Amino acid sequence: MVNHTLPIPGDDGYYITSLDVFHQLHCLNLVRQAVYDRVDWTNRDEYLAIDHLDHCIDSLRQSLQCNADITPITWIWSDQRNRALKEARMIHTSLDFEAIRDWGEEHEMKIPFDFTAKVNNDPLKWGAGV
Repeated sequence: MVNHTLPIPGDDGYYITSLDVFHQLHCLNLVRQAVYDRVDWTNRDEYLAIDHLDHCIDSLRQSLQCNADITPITWIWSDQRNRALKEARMIHTSLDFEAIRDWGEEHEMKIPFDFTAKVNNDPLKWGAGV
């Protein structure tokens, strides 16, 4: 398991991290945009390139498998449709997402992160490279 991260350039003693739930929501939004044809697939330089979409789909798959929601799905009969339908009013037990979001906002980096700046004096040597 990866348990280290990069230091924040220009902010000694602080390291960058984020909560995966926000990454998952980003990926879901990217998939949503792709489904609704808001992606210019002809522009390889575009932020929403196909390899980014593939990454997001796989990230969502991993999250679903690792955090499997085992809430039972029940079924009801629909006389109107003359068939069985999934009952949409399931009660899920979940974490307090608003509290998680609030914590993330409170701990958000105060300076912009420069993805092109390498920190050479990392005292923990966490950003050693891949």
